[in-house]
Amino acid sequence: MSHSLELTWHLIKRDFQLRYAGSVLGILWSLAAPISQLLILVFVFRRVIPLEIEHYPLFVFTAILPWNWFSASLNASAFAFVSSRDLLRYPNFPPELIIVVNTMTNMLIFLLGLPILLGMALSQQLSISWLVVGILPLLLLIQAVLTTGLGLLIATANVFYRDVAQITHLALSLLFFLTPVFYQPPVDSAYRVLFEINPMSVVIQNYRKVLLDGTAPDWPSLALAFAMSLVIFLLGYWIHRRYESDVIDAI
Repeated sequence: MSHSLELTWHLIKRDFQLRYAGSVLGILWSLAAPISQLLILVFVFRRVIPLEIEHYPLFVFTAILPWNWFSASLNASAFAFVSSRDLLRYPNFPPELIIVVNTMTNMLIFLLGLPILLGMALSQQLSISWLVVGILPLLLLIQAVLTTGLGLLIATANVFYRDVAQITHLALSLLFFLTPVFYQPPVDSAYRVLFEINPMSVVIQNYRKVLLDGTAPDWPSLALAFAMSLVIFLLGYWIHRRYESDVIDAI
């Protein structure tokens, strides 16, 4: 167990070093994307097409951070096995660890944005609930399970069908608009089910409840999201194990 944790941490550090090698700002670039998205969305939906949502910058940033973790992880998963062929050829190296490391690396980037989020909340004189300490790890776990499961599916499929990477990018672009990142999900609508069966929609709404509203999450919806995430993870892991030897041969 200690060896696996040490290897995981080593690979996470290696990922960070490769990602920001030769960069002047280094890891600060990881915050450039969510802050840029925040500025654009706030300009559009507070100045151009005003949405009557209280504390709108906070509302958006609370969703951008987990969404970027999710989308960046899945986009990177498409080429995770292909770009790590040297590692996969080592005896007894578990290929799924590459996807776990990818998920954890992007989760750390998400965590780097939390101090900015909390600073924004304090500047708006919003109190930070103690629920953050107790519930945030659960939300992180649910999202990590979902992201890792989808990552295993995408990484395995893309070894055999390189179109999967393009499909993933397109699907995430469309899913962004079906996930309440910059708007409130409809309460009374025939399309409400689209937000209820989207695990990321549920997770993002519960991030807002805990980080922005300081209230407890919606436990029934969160339980459903966790169940769906677990099913996706088990399916992804099963498919990965089923084709693991073929993946190694193909790369």
